[in-house]
Amino acid sequence: MKVHQHAVVPPKRNCTDPWDYDRQAHKGRNMVERVFNRMKHHRKAATRYDRLDETFLANLQLILIAIQLKNTSKTN
Repeated sequence: MKVHQHAVVPPKRNCTDPWDYDRQAHKGRNMVERVFNRMKHHRKAATRYDRLDETFLANLQLILIAIQLKNTSKTN
């Protein structure tokens, strides 16, 4: 796992002393946050009722498959 030593979040536009940030890392972080937001729409993933880790992981995989199928059906 890669650990970042510098800021990933960009400064606000009105910041008087802006800092440098890793644009590629920010794009990746944004993508991951959007996927988690889509997954939260499924109650089973948001509430985590599963007792076993394997069951929880399987449900997450099913939800991600459903999201992918929904996205591909929109483009076709």
